Amino acid sequence: MTTRKNFLFLFIAFFALTSALKAQDTIRQMHYNLMQYSIYPYGDCTSTNNSLDKKDSLLKIILNHANPDIITVNEITNTQAHVDRILQNVLNTEGVNYWKSGQLTSLSGGTLANMIYYDSRKLTMHSYYIVQTSVRDINIYKMYFNTPQLADGDTIFYIPIIAHLKAGTSDTEERLTMIQSLMSRLNNWGISDNYVLSGDFNIYTSSEPAYQQLLNYSNSAVRFYDPIDTPGDWNNSYSYRHVHTQSTHTSGDCFATGGLDDRFDFILVSAQILNGYDHVKAISETYTALGQDGNHYNSSIISPSNTAIPQDIANALYNMSDHLPVMMDFLVYYPQAGINSVNNQLNISTVNPFSNQIILKIQNPENDDFNYMISNIEGKILKQGEFLHYNLNSEFQIETSDFQRGIYILKIYSKDKSATLKLIKIVQE
Repeated sequence: MTTRKNFLFLFIAFFALTSALKAQDTIRQMHYNLMQYSIYPYGDCTSTNNSLDKKDSLLKIILNHANPDIITVNEITNTQAHVDRILQNVLNTEGVNYWKSGQLTSLSGGTLANMIYYDSRKLTMHSYYIVQTSVRDINIYKMYFNTPQLADGDTIFYIPIIAHLKAGTSDTEERLTMIQSLMSRLNNWGISDNYVLSGDFNIYTSSEPAYQQLLNYSNSAVRFYDPIDTPGDWNNSYSYRHVHTQSTHTSGDCFATGGLDDRFDFILVSAQILNGYDHVKAISETYTALGQDGNHYNSSIISPSNTAIPQDIANALYNMSDHLPVMMDFLVYYPQAGINSVNNQLNISTVNPFSNQIILKIQNPENDDFNYMISNIEGKILKQGEFLHYNLNSEFQIETSDFQRGIYILKIYSKDKSATLKLIKIVQE
């Protein structure tokens, strides 16, 4: 049989251990409830005690200290002017011009929205999606890294998701309904990917149904994980004082009071990112609530003196919002062109284009177990499985007769290695 273009060629890709043969970068993501970044009066918040001019200067102090690459926020007014205001007054100042924002949405109504800001030198926005709920939108942004291989069409996707769940001790069902809407959307896609979910969840305990839905969803491919693995009854508990993020105040007209005694603000990650299966890995030990030194249980962030950050940063956090921002670093790694090392190497070869089968030849002297996953270019998983204890020069066959002609992504991974191959399915005459 001959192919339509009458050729086959051998595609050989070399994938090394992350630490040995990968170029690396580190990005930092911060999530922050800006607390009524708005021109509209809300409760006791007014343009006098919650001035946007003042908030801009405070936010700039905080971000200059934290130095994030991605910023996800809650409680920004649902107007483009306010989204742009942060770009113009806080981020793109003093010669900086590389910060960009995501798409503003408000399908669910309300005056306050979510937003993402990102360093466009490192990332590019690919697309966005909206999960509509009865309270407010949940926003999904699909981004990709500006890797050295980008000119060749190879990159790494990164998918931040922003949620602001319904507040209130009696609103557990509404929070659950919002999360069910999100998980249903991810489940329908059926994609195991680099998801990062951040937001003000307004959850008081890890036993709440909304939180359990995130961590124990029936489809394990789209479950989320707590990078610091800290379940418990967070509300008003001294034992969890190191993870409390609200409130920064014990008194005040506009801010929530009561001191730091709730873990409302989170960054959760998919299994892909928790384990670094697809070129992005959470550095869990960097997860922190900025300014939380464990010495302010039921107290404001500035009393007693803060030992985690300089006093001017503590003052800025105190005056900016009644929430502390949470942040974490992520390791991003990608193959370097031109490297051909023999040591610690996973060598995979296959015929490409392929027709009715993908036959992999794996040189694996360590006799590891590997998983595989095949997806189309939209990211939908079409086939996945595992092969066990394949050793040097072993072959593995994947049946693909039911695949249509097109481009597919094959991912192979173990606990500490991963490989990604772009393959073309051709139809034999």
